[in-house]
Amino acid sequence: MARSSDASAYASHLARHLAASGKDGELHYAPVEGVTRSELLDRAEKRWATPLSALGWGRSFLLIAPGSAAPPALAEQVVGHVDVRGSELKAAAHRASYSIGLDREQRGKGLAEALTVLALEWLRAETAIEYVDLGVFTHNQAARALYRKLGFRETGLTEDAFRLSDGTRIDDVSMSLRIPR
Repeated sequence: MARSSDASAYASHLARHLAASGKDGELHYAPVEGVTRSELLDRAEKRWATPLSALGWGRSFLLIAPGSAAPPALAEQVVGHVDVRGSELKAAAHRASYSIGLDREQRGKGLAEALTVLALEWLRAETAIEYVDLGVFTHNQAARALYRKLGFRETGLTEDAFRLSDGTRIDDVSMSLRIPR
């Protein structure tokens, strides 16, 4: 799990990850464009400092580059993340949202599944969260298959959910998992 001292490295990783979406043969996997590293850092620090008993909490799990013996002192050592975020609404405090991102070189190694299982186990053990929700682009078949394997079910489709600056239009699938207690 990320510590407050990891926030800078996390923000650098996330900025790189978001900038790579749809570039150099990558699938589009994030609808976020133009957000700065500074904004990402500020958001992470606020979410991570928020107690689990409060609305708007968030926690992140980091994947450190294989062979890195030290904590992520350098931004390049963070090569993946899972974020779980509690709702901003009291009426939805029993639900959390989920997102994940891995550098291209880390994909296809089972790491996304391992990080997801780790985050779900943490949610089950440390929170009162009953459901985890996520959005995944319809064209990302590998991610959808992983989520189905882990027990998520598709709950809806939003056609033309995102229009990116390069003209790409993206449909988004909503998926949810009930966390067994």
